[in-house]
Amino acid sequence: MSAISPVKPASIQQGVAAISCPGKREAVKALATKMPLIMLPFLGKPVIAYLLDDLAKKSVGSVRLLVSDRAEAVYAYVGAGEPWGLEVQVEEVGAENPQEQGFEVLPQIPGIRLWDSYASWAAALARGFQVLTSGRIGMRTVAPGIFAAKTAFISEEAELVAPCWIGPNSHISAHAVVGPYSVVEDGAYVDNDSHITCGIVGPRTYVGKSLDVCKSLAWGAQLVSLDDGATINIPDTFMLSPIGINAGGFFDHLRMRLISLLIS
Repeated sequence: MSAISPVKPASIQQGVAAISCPGKREAVKALATKMPLIMLPFLGKPVIAYLLDDLAKKSVGSVRLLVSDRAEAVYAYVGAGEPWGLEVQVEEVGAENPQEQGFEVLPQIPGIRLWDSYASWAAALARGFQVLTSGRIGMRTVAPGIFAAKTAFISEEAELVAPCWIGPNSHISAHAVVGPYSVVEDGAYVDNDSHITCGIVGPRTYVGKSLDVCKSLAWGAQLVSLDDGATINIPDTFMLSPIGINAGGFFDHLRMRLISLLIS
């Protein structure tokens, strides 16, 4: 589709909201290469889901999402807006000017700009632990400041340090330590004796035995410093690697680890 005139990030007129979605951001390049920024997992849900949740509570009937980055992926998730009781239209527009367009702050956690840096992304996640998790179906409060999905496996020998958040279908192994200020997203696997400290583990990511993820984002085979954005790719799949979306891929990974242990 052809580009249309820029609008304010969340302008609402006569029950119609026009949302200018952020394009790619150099400051969080590693995140933007994974998927559109508004589709990034944020405590178990894509960022765009929280914005639509908020609009559904207001006097909004229709939403125009103006998307400059991989609009088809956004449409595949939001569809026509039925889950929110909204009429949503995804419109592909020209390249966004990051100085002028794109919503930057989630309405549920005002005051923190999501895309300014990896540190700001991590700060927004930490702010959202209580606000975005309390009362959510499928989540439980393990202890004050410790939130975990009911489908997460947490070894009795693991240690969780508040505040931290453990996503659905994730696995925290024996003697692993998660927290403080740490997030383990959906389907991630943290192996024995690993430490996640002020860190983020992306969805479907395997964190190898005795690996320390400190002030870093671990997603797939990539490790990104939350302080300065320095990025390295880990070639050793037994240290850090993506887990297949299907169960077969996951068990293939575990089987290869077992074979390696037997022949070593």
